[in-house]
Amino acid sequence: MRLLHIDDNESDLAMVKEILVGHEVVSSTSLEEAFEIIRQGPLFDVLLLDLHMPGYTGAEAILHWRQEGCDRIPVVVLSGIASARTIASSCMSSGAPGNVFADKNKLTKDNYLLGRIQEAIAHQAERMKRGVSGIFPILDLAVGGG
Repeated sequence: MRLLHIDDNESDLAMVKEILVGHEVVSSTSLEEAFEIIRQGPLFDVLLLDLHMPGYTGAEAILHWRQEGCDRIPVVVLSGIASARTIASSCMSSGAPGNVFADKNKLTKDNYLLGRIQEAIAHQAERMKRGVSGIFPILDLAVGGG
């Protein structure tokens, strides 16, 4: 599986890469850099996105991805402080609903992150099969503080 992980916290980037060993995890520390990586291709199976990055929120980033034509790629929102309700509210108000919640205290447990990513992929595939595009499944997976 090929994943793009966008996070301004280097230790969170390293931890997720360690958890997903055996998969191709490309790291980016900014939204702008992530867009450039996406434009260069090839396509990613999943985007892992920190909810709170300097200059934008996860919901704002999702809207930008729609504009970039990446509306078919599942997004997993990583948050150390936001609840599922906060994420859902933020995404709903910005026009990016469609949420799946993962208990943030289980991130490092055996196969938990991988299982939730696979669930997001399946959720997005089902939406696409039904003809619902532009809506991302979102998981709240805490990895650290920001």
